[in-house]
Amino acid sequence: MTRLISIDKANALRVSPPLGKAVGNAIAGLADVAALVGRIASARHHGEITSALMQATQCLGFEVFNLSLSKASPHELMQAPTYSNFDATRLRRYNDDNWAARDPLLQLAAERAAPLLWSTDRWSGRAAPAFLAFLRSEGVTAGLTVPLPEADGKHSALFMASRSARDHNPEAVLPAAEILAQTARLRSAALGPDEAAAPPAIRGLKLLSSRQREILDWMRMGKTNAEIAIILQLTKRGVDYHVREILAKLDVSSRTEAAALHIGP
Repeated sequence: MTRLISIDKANALRVSPPLGKAVGNAIAGLADVAALVGRIASARHHGEITSALMQATQCLGFEVFNLSLSKASPHELMQAPTYSNFDATRLRRYNDDNWAARDPLLQLAAERAAPLLWSTDRWSGRAAPAFLAFLRSEGVTAGLTVPLPEADGKHSALFMASRSARDHNPEAVLPAAEILAQTARLRSAALGPDEAAAPPAIRGLKLLSSRQREILDWMRMGKTNAEIAIILQLTKRGVDYHVREILAKLDVSSRTEAAALHIGP
């Protein structure tokens, strides 16, 4: 079942009645999400899963996602995500400040509660005021949490968040998010754990376009953006853009870090 969440008294969560729509009807009209589920199911590597999840997150009206699979403890759901486009600085701040021990949404995921759609506007009262203040300080306006069933005491969950004012239809969004998460988990298991466990920078290599791979090769040879532009017959502005995209996809802060990564043909 899916539920809406509002927090309005100390240490308590009040949940609305079940929404009671069949999954098939709930995602009717979300053709883009359905197509992305198909892409995940047929993904050839973990980078394709990440890319499809990024697009699906936007289709559902959010900007960032974090999918953590088969973690030994609830804290690892945020400390060691399997697939994520969370800003590395914000995620590091979350972990450095030990929010995992105080995050009520993470606790609900650990308890394998029903999927939750929430917003900071509805999050009133005295429950978890510090965490609410943290969300607002990060500009977060809404989000969802989808716990996934696991055996042997493991923990898995999908998180999405938005920093813009949007209306989210729970009857469509929550079932679609569940399907995405379950499909990604099954495909991730089929592909094997090695690449999924790789550092974000290594996984990010799979997200680079052929042009960006070519530019990264020249960066490894010590070429400047201006020199790369001449070699590839591009504008310097175009190369500057690609370099920014490379750094973002690899989750690194400098071209030196990017150039240090091995990349195949």
